[in-house]
Amino acid sequence: MAMATAAWCAVTMANEDWLPQNDGEAIPAPVSATELIAEALSRLPQEPLTMEGDIVMRRPRGIPVRKLKFKVEITWGATPPAAVYEIYDEEDGGKLIETVTATAGKTPTLVRTLTEARTPAEPPEWNERIQGTDVTWLDATMSFLWWDNPVLSGEASVQGRTCDRLDLFPPVPVPDCSAVRIWLDRDVKLLLQAEEYNLKGDLNRKLWVRSVKKINGRWMVRNIEVESRGTRLRTLLHVTDVRESSLP
Repeated sequence: MAMATAAWCAVTMANEDWLPQNDGEAIPAPVSATELIAEALSRLPQEPLTMEGDIVMRRPRGIPVRKLKFKVEITWGATPPAAVYEIYDEEDGGKLIETVTATAGKTPTLVRTLTEARTPAEPPEWNERIQGTDVTWLDATMSFLWWDNPVLSGEASVQGRTCDRLDLFPPVPVPDCSAVRIWLDRDVKLLLQAEEYNLKGDLNRKLWVRSVKKINGRWMVRNIEVESRGTRLRTLLHVTDVRESSLP
């Protein structure tokens, strides 16, 4: 999931909830998937950031069945890019459940500790659903953007925006995951939709970007909704705050 320096309450924050129409000349279709991904990654903030927000799993009528909070320290500009996620149980006094450190790149890794004691535990799989919600570590980290050898597979309209479709293939084994298909907005190179496919080529899960904000000149994701195949539930990941990281 992409953010930039400043708090949500900062005066530099724009009020838009979706991307504006492009009134300029039509943007030509990309000819190289590798160059397209490289440009998308270059538009992510390179400075360390802290983000906070909510993960809410809901029934079809919108009734919440699980509520979590998260905090993440992001260093996308590091080598390798990394993020440290803390997951809190809102229904149990806000207790820290787990901390997961994710590194992206050619050899992506996940490291997990439990509770405030930071007890080492078995690392999660990339497509493990976070605390039983529909959001996985692939969704939360968007590490698939760093996978090698992307393939352009066409274009489509997503919520009225022209997007380029790419197929991405995991560089390390991900259980019952053969590929992730993504849609990047052709204008601002922002992820608007993603789908994960199993080893049979069937759809496992789908992710939609529901709203965005512009902060310091960058368009960033604010709300993501995820649905897993075979469930009648959806999970919303909502970013409530973004600020400069206090980490060195």
